[in-house]
Amino acid sequence: MKKEVIRREALKRLNQGKTYKDVREFLGNEYNCICSISALRNWKRRFIREDEWDLKDRSKAPIRKTYKFSQAEKADVIKLRRLDPWCPETLKYNLARKGVYMSTSTVRRIIKEANLSSGSVMEGKRLKWIRWQREHPNSLWQIDGAQSGLYPGKWIITIEDDYSRYCLGIYLVNSFSTNIVIHILGELIRIHGKPREILADNGSPFGGSNRSSKFDRWCKRQGIRRIHPKIGKPQTAGKVERLIGTIKKERYRRVDLEQTRYIYNTHRPHQSKDGLYPCELYFEIRTIPIIL
Repeated sequence: MKKEVIRREALKRLNQGKTYKDVREFLGNEYNCICSISALRNWKRRFIREDEWDLKDRSKAPIRKTYKFSQAEKADVIKLRRLDPWCPETLKYNLARKGVYMSTSTVRRIIKEANLSSGSVMEGKRLKWIRWQREHPNSLWQIDGAQSGLYPGKWIITIEDDYSRYCLGIYLVNSFSTNIVIHILGELIRIHGKPREILADNGSPFGGSNRSSKFDRWCKRQGIRRIHPKIGKPQTAGKVERLIGTIKKERYRRVDLEQTRYIYNTHRPHQSKDGLYPCELYFEIRTIPIIL
């Protein structure tokens, strides 16, 4: 039996002056319907207040408001994607700064429809990450180096602030040695001040796992604590290694490494930092509100 039929019979008898108890007993005997007196009161109250009530339950389906993005807004996504090979999450934050608010899935769909998706083996997989990061600029610097595929025989050395992800420097060098690393860090300290700690892997330019190496002794003289990552845990320095990968990928679209660093620091929103640019965090400027 439909609820609206039962309610109609109940309200008919209530309007005839029957008591709530009488109506409840009638519904139980006639329709085998167990109904509380409070439910009967609610039905009568709603019937009096709502002139157009059809005696049916209110729909519990969520109210969905769909918004169709214009061709101009879709063109903004395609333009940004062609300009920089950034992921949908990063593009979403840049679009929000331009007043175009899209979900990550919508940006991803537009990219795929325009045949601009590079694909990813991790796409669609749900992963759990344990993220750690410092709470202030210059609390920790990460440094690493890798051979450059664009310049055979040369090395790219990068230094990144752990808190802000601000890239302090990108250097193209002929050799990756302790003396060169010390020289680069000395120049950066002169510009930005010294960090409280430095995280570097156990490679030979950083003295390996020897805690009395030339690099460790230099850090101690500077009043900087050197952090040695655990052996067999390469993800410890994952942030700066990820930065090197980003530089290698985006270098093809840049004139030089310094321009790549400038774009990374001032135009590339960081996903783990609520879409803020690294420069906004490192220099503690808030010119644009955080997009949540």
